[in-house]
Amino acid sequence: MSVLIKNGLLYDGSEREAIKTDIFIQGAHIARLGDLGNLRANNIIDAQGAVITPGLIDVNTDSDHHLTLFTNPSQEDFLRQGVTTILGGNCGISLAPFYGESTRALIRSWHVSPDVNIDWHSTREFLKALNRVKLGVNFGTLIGYTNLRNVFGETPRDLTEKEALSIELSIRKNIEEGAFGLSFNIEEMTKRAIPIQEFVRALKALSALKSVASFHLPHGVEVVSALQAIVEYGKELSLNIEINHFQPIEGLETAYKNAKDLIESSSAHLNINFDVFPFTRIAVSIDEMFPSWIGRVRGHELSKTISLTSNRKRILKELSRFDGKECIIGQVPKPLQFIEGRTIKEFREHHELSSDVAALLKLCELTDGRAILFVRSISPVLLEAFLFSPRSIIASNGLSAPGREFKHERSTNTFTEFFRRAKEGGGIAFEKAVAKASSIPAKKYGINDRGSIRENYFADIVVWRENRPTHVLVNGRIALENGALKEMAGTPLRYKKLQK
Repeated sequence: MSVLIKNGLLYDGSEREAIKTDIFIQGAHIARLGDLGNLRANNIIDAQGAVITPGLIDVNTDSDHHLTLFTNPSQEDFLRQGVTTILGGNCGISLAPFYGESTRALIRSWHVSPDVNIDWHSTREFLKALNRVKLGVNFGTLIGYTNLRNVFGETPRDLTEKEALSIELSIRKNIEEGAFGLSFNIEEMTKRAIPIQEFVRALKALSALKSVASFHLPHGVEVVSALQAIVEYGKELSLNIEINHFQPIEGLETAYKNAKDLIESSSAHLNINFDVFPFTRIAVSIDEMFPSWIGRVRGHELSKTISLTSNRKRILKELSRFDGKECIIGQVPKPLQFIEGRTIKEFREHHELSSDVAALLKLCELTDGRAILFVRSISPVLLEAFLFSPRSIIASNGLSAPGREFKHERSTNTFTEFFRRAKEGGGIAFEKAVAKASSIPAKKYGINDRGSIRENYFADIVVWRENRPTHVLVNGRIALENGALKEMAGTPLRYKKLQK
């Protein structure tokens, strides 16, 4: 099978200026670049007047956490943004290694019922299971530290020497089987009082493997101190560090600017990046909207807790200034999906409730504590500086989910919006903007032979017109043609740096 793309303006991912060229694809790989004249192919795409880029790489996605790799394997929302490769396993939680009920409980914490037939344990078995699924995009995974730790229970305590050693061995085993790194949720680890020596031991095990250490940081003023500690360990252990969904929180601009400056200044002696998306709303679980004295409860337990009269009165008093007009109902269980996209204020008015806080409590009751809200909390003043920082990687922190009329814009428009901003005065050349979503993440994560358009690289390629993909090739096959889905051409990816 061959494809010839003719007359396109190519941004190849190298940060070089664009050139006009033809691309000949044979099988899964790019065979030739240049003026290819009358060369014949099974499929010819006339890219006159169009822009060509490498397939984009989204290093921070939630399609694994929400199991839509299995329920929506086309991952159409990513393809329609020009994304051909996604990574999962972020924020300390991954689908492998899978440890029975302890991992199922983690999936449920994302308000997902794990009704997919999970018949794997290790990363090797998970990737083998994905081989049986026709994926629309390429998929790779990190392993979550919370997966490894929860095997020994959630009660705060020091691990025994035997338990700590088993975690070290699991880190090595799963990365050797193809995981691209290890993710940590520092916010969760702090709440659970995970001992610092345990954290450092895991970092040392990871350092020897030369793969990525990704971190979900606390959201608040403590972001600087948490980052300072990570930077110090990173320098000491020569880590490859990624800071996940590093969005500058409104009202904490000084702390987040200082944190960004620390990342940029540390990069002279440390391989460190952060990922960011170009929108001012973040997704939060409804439990995060209530005071901390409620405790670490979610789902049905949260619904029960807030239904107690004494708790309800206290919440109504403490959150009396809550304004529901900027808080959107993002995701709720299926019978209630018709309310997705409404603000809490609109929900309140529909139910004729006395306050926006009362509406929040009502929503928690109706969804049994399983609602996701989209809250405007990102500083628009700092966001531009974060997007165009020399250390930023563009990533959606989103998912591709079927059957939902309302979705967070990061899941459908992250890369098109970033490119729009770059073209309209983002302060960097467009070739550098392309690299932030292609070659830079590929190099960062060791995703070999992807992220650039070069001879012998895999043919993950996007043809753009008016800032929208018209054609997307995945592994040399046309996955999107004139805006219509055509083939499921993705494959599970394995980290191979150790084997080279």
